[in-house]
Amino acid sequence: MKLWTLPADMAGAFVKHMTGARTVGFLPGEVLFARLPPASLLARALVRSGKYAITIGRFVLTVAVLNDEQVKHEREHVRQWNKWGVFFPLAYLVASLWAAVQGDAYWDNYFERQARGE
Repeated sequence: MKLWTLPADMAGAFVKHMTGARTVGFLPGEVLFARLPPASLLARALVRSGKYAITIGRFVLTVAVLNDEQVKHEREHVRQWNKWGVFFPLAYLVASLWAAVQGDAYWDNYFERQARGE
């Protein structure tokens, strides 16, 4: 664990704990996958938005079992957290605003495109 990502990892652990998410997988030193309870506010928000997971630091909180492509996508977001550290949420927000001007705030977001391998 890097000090650079410690705040995000702590936030991810806090959200996991507060939502009652259960650990379903772990890649040592890299990623922890946890399933959100369907009734949790975060799970309902993800389902309403058409998303299957959110990554906070090294914590991937999911509403479903992820396929290989989705795991690869979320691991890229973990890599982005490792690279940008505490600045990642701001960088993601700026990228979303820029993407919204260009087209779609999510699909055209630089970080999402990178996670999709585009």
